[in-house]
Amino acid sequence: MQVVSPPRRGPAPTGYTGRVGWLPRPVAQIMRGWVHQRGYPIINVYRNLETGVVTINQRRFLAVAGAGGSVACNATTSAWWIPSPSSAGGAAPAADTVFWVPPTCANITLPVKVARDDWLVLNSGLIGLYRVRYDARTLTQLSKLPRAAWLQMAPVTRLQLVSDSLDLARLGRAPYQTVLRMLSLLGRDPNPMVWRAALPHLIMLQRQLRTRRDGVALRSWLQDLVSPHAPSIGFTTRPQDTPNQASLRVKVTTLACLADHAVCQRKAKKALKQFMAGNTDAM
Repeated sequence: MQVVSPPRRGPAPTGYTGRVGWLPRPVAQIMRGWVHQRGYPIINVYRNLETGVVTINQRRFLAVAGAGGSVACNATTSAWWIPSPSSAGGAAPAADTVFWVPPTCANITLPVKVARDDWLVLNSGLIGLYRVRYDARTLTQLSKLPRAAWLQMAPVTRLQLVSDSLDLARLGRAPYQTVLRMLSLLGRDPNPMVWRAALPHLIMLQRQLRTRRDGVALRSWLQDLVSPHAPSIGFTTRPQDTPNQASLRVKVTTLACLADHAVCQRKAKKALKQFMAGNTDAM
């Protein structure tokens, strides 16, 4: 592959920034880890609030409860060349540059600084197959984003945030309280792809907690989550539905009925009454 710009070293001695199309190593060397090593990586993100410096490292992701979501790093058998675009404070990732994390167990410093009150997202656009785990403050900032800032992100970026956060919460690597606060933004998110990332986890939580005291709070939270979508998509199919509306309705109504939403209960009782009266199309 032709090098379209010379490599530029980031603040860390082993991080590389170059124009899109430039590779820090030959393709075969970069792909060796992705082809021959088991699993895929997780990037751990740490921010220094005083200096704005962002430090990351990589480990092999392990989706086993009790293992903490990762295993000890070995630069020979569990480290990858990882492309890592980032955006901070609402700014879109640079479209013409990419930062490469080399296959090392050492900490790497990103070539950007993030202001204390700005939020940060790595793997913007979900261009790489890896998980991202944020430190507590960064995750809290993401959970408090206004709706406009949340929807400003690309749908695949929102999907990645939802999927990674829920998986890490299940493994004990992220606080459920903060993750669910971030998921409250789904109440205003019209993209069914983002909802699809959250649905299996929320169903699992509801079923596990249904008979416990925490289940009451979760059920109320789920009802609040789906309620904003009821006026726009309703609970029944319509001829004018777009594919996105039809797909979103399936996911929203699934959660609504699982959480005993009042509208879902009324419609279920009405359909049952019609069915018992002989209308077999009501069910």
